[in-house]
Amino acid sequence: MANKKIDKEYVAKDCDEIQPKNTEPSKRSNSVKTEDSGKIKRSENIPNNKDNSILIALKQYIDNNKVAGLKMREPEDALIFAPYSSFQKSSKWMAGRYIGELVINLPKKNIKNAQKDQTIHLSIKPRFGINFLIHMIEEIYNFHILESTRMQDEGNTWNNIYQLILRKLWIAKFAEADKYGLPRKTVKRTHQGMQIHGHLNVRKSILPFFTKKNVISEYREKEIDDVIGRIVYKAYDILANKETGLQGLPPQVQESINDLYTLYHKQQIKVTDHEYLSIQYKSIYQSWKPLVDFSWQIIKHRGFDPERNVDGEYAMFFDMAEIWEAYIGKILEKNFFHCTEQNSNIRLFKDEQEKEFQRIIPDYISRDWTNEKATAIGDAKYMDLLEKTNLLGEQTYSVYYKTIMYMYRFNAKKGFIFYPRKTSDTEDSIKTFTIGGENKGALYMIGLNIPQNKDDMNYADYQKMIKKEEENFRNHVNQCL
Repeated sequence: MANKKIDKEYVAKDCDEIQPKNTEPSKRSNSVKTEDSGKIKRSENIPNNKDNSILIALKQYIDNNKVAGLKMREPEDALIFAPYSSFQKSSKWMAGRYIGELVINLPKKNIKNAQKDQTIHLSIKPRFGINFLIHMIEEIYNFHILESTRMQDEGNTWNNIYQLILRKLWIAKFAEADKYGLPRKTVKRTHQGMQIHGHLNVRKSILPFFTKKNVISEYREKEIDDVIGRIVYKAYDILANKETGLQGLPPQVQESINDLYTLYHKQQIKVTDHEYLSIQYKSIYQSWKPLVDFSWQIIKHRGFDPERNVDGEYAMFFDMAEIWEAYIGKILEKNFFHCTEQNSNIRLFKDEQEKEFQRIIPDYISRDWTNEKATAIGDAKYMDLLEKTNLLGEQTYSVYYKTIMYMYRFNAKKGFIFYPRKTSDTEDSIKTFTIGGENKGALYMIGLNIPQNKDDMNYADYQKMIKKEEENFRNHVNQCL
């Protein structure tokens, strides 16, 4: 982390309580219960009035600014939740579904009763542990993360892990995008000389023909989309090691990077917000949009690297709900088609002229689906559903009803909600609800048991445990289909 004095640190696990971190040496006896090598003291980690004022200011900053990695489309997408807010009924400050780190300087004018500006460090870690996070990433993108990063050490190791995951995700998105080569667009060129390139422009050729014995011709050719090329190469330049480049590139990605290097390595690359927002993708190049958007975030935040930011401020967050959805889609790919913004064009309604409108994107549809019918619909939820089976509360409203709406759209008799659960949970991993009305159906809540272990356990052993649980999970799904 950059050499910037931190005034206050807060720690949490995703979807869990936010607590102040006490970095002062404990003056109490060894009998005091501590956590994280004595740095978080349970007896002293309750937010006080000062903490409350700081967290209010921090939430206002996050909600009013574009923090990298956050998708703030709806109130429930927030990074942190205040006590008794609309989407959480706890008396505590709670973290949302994101993991990552943030260092920000809050002006004293924004903090109630503050005497000076406050530099705040917020760290949110995955509630199921780093091993499960790495396993999901490896399953989704089919690559392996270095063994040395699977250990949680003191210092800035979590940031190092996030940096490595960031690089691997960028490479994976590049490989997914680069199906038909780098995006190109047609440009008009003009040639002056004795030979004709393309079509002769007679009118413009009259004067140069009599003065220089040359003619003017015009032709069209394909060239790499300059804005997309600059954005992608700038992100690569930020992520890559200056000596060795970016390791582990697939051959096709390496070839495309080489083409971009030839074009841009001698330039001081700058891209404006207007240029980024004005990008238009042809249908054949739609797969590049996720990579370009991801690269733009990297550019705006210098790769989320505190060492690259002069003022020491940075933010880097990953959406665990998005990772969970992609992971479930991967392990259930034989049964379900995973719908995304790029591969799905499903509409909910038809007007009087039978024209479809109102796009919807279910998480999963059974492989036998047509535009009118499917055997089953699936939805991924990265939340603890064991206490939400009574269908009460605003969160559970969308949890169940959206899935039922998708079932109705496709005349599906079976709906599934897939959620993570601890192996220590005693309740059944499958819950079934019968849907009433004429079109009777069933809604199945199926939990994937996540092994609870220490992050320093052997990763090979952990993989054996989670693979076994994945197989059990698939068997449960097959039994219900």
